[in-house]
Amino acid sequence: MAKNSPQDLENKKYFSQQLNYLLETFDKRQIDLHRDLNIPKSTLTGYVKGTSLPTKENVQKLAKYFDVKQEDLDQRFQSELNHTPIEANYDDIAILTLYHSLDPTYQHKVLQYAKSQLDEQRAENVGIITANSNQAKTKQNGLNAVMTIQTEINHKNYRYGHKSDGLYYTKKDLAPYDFALTISGNAMSPLINDGDIVCVKRNVPFQDGLTYIIDINGKTYCRKIYQHTDTYQLVANNTALFMPRTIRKNEQIKIIGQVVDHFIPEKLD
Repeated sequence: MAKNSPQDLENKKYFSQQLNYLLETFDKRQIDLHRDLNIPKSTLTGYVKGTSLPTKENVQKLAKYFDVKQEDLDQRFQSELNHTPIEANYDDIAILTLYHSLDPTYQHKVLQYAKSQLDEQRAENVGIITANSNQAKTKQNGLNAVMTIQTEINHKNYRYGHKSDGLYYTKKDLAPYDFALTISGNAMSPLINDGDIVCVKRNVPFQDGLTYIIDINGKTYCRKIYQHTDTYQLVANNTALFMPRTIRKNEQIKIIGQVVDHFIPEKLD
């Protein structure tokens, strides 16, 4: 077996770090890449652990999948671009230098904070009214205005906050929230009914028995969640029509956020 050169070891380390970062950022697992890109599980394990380097074909697949440049994922591609002048982005360099100087615990905190800032930016871009922001709430006839959003699902990630859905009004002073959705169906009646608006808070500690917005295989649900060792139990309020559902934690399930408030939209004259 050929001995790895110092550069080979550095390339493996770099690629492993970049891939693990993308997996965490896009909330993906190795099994997702295996299913979506048809890359063997053992091969992906080698990439994640930094024990092997990808083929050029697999670099192209992964770069396209995560929508990043090949040279940002695998530094071997950077050498192929050395003939092209590259303007350094010194802010990016400074951020990366600081990030890699932190211990893993603090790197995780930085990543979580960056994600929350991205969510806030997306919300502002579509004009979502957030009760915990400095933005003045829009009012009409003394009512608070709430912009609901559509859910966008693609193969990379579950994305919320990209398209506005409708503008609704309420007399309530709402709890702090990140985005709002319109409920379709009566699974959560009589508390939350078809056409009601729910206000959702992301990145909150999980609590058994509270109501959450979740995605299962690309479909969005509003349910109470009870956590067990290997499973989640999803429970509707309307138990006469909707039976409890048990989902294994290794299935394609994502808890998007906790429902912190809801209201029946007011009719405007």
